[in-house]
Amino acid sequence: MILAKMNETIRDLKGQPIKVDEKELRVKEVLANIIASGFMDMKPLDNVRAYQLSSRLISSDKENIEVNQENVELIKKCFETNRNGYLPIVIGQVLLLSGLENSK
Repeated sequence: MILAKMNETIRDLKGQPIKVDEKELRVKEVLANIIASGFMDMKPLDNVRAYQLSSRLISSDKENIEVNQENVELIKKCFETNRNGYLPIVIGQVLLLSGLENSK
């Protein structure tokens, strides 16, 4: 699967960029933070994969990033937990922009 639009800015309902510490919040930052926060009952290998994937997302300048199905499932588990407490306006945009809402 291809995660798309990683550099896209998250926007409020009026179309204005959502900022954290004066910096525009991007899709890849939200994804990386959610993945790095993990989920309950993570196995050691899941922790390693979460760390590697979140590091890869943050360090990449690419707009689209390919991930395997195993990592898609890991991402979805992390989203279900949402330990960071991101609001639906942020989560919804990340799922739509990245293409995760259509993944199986």
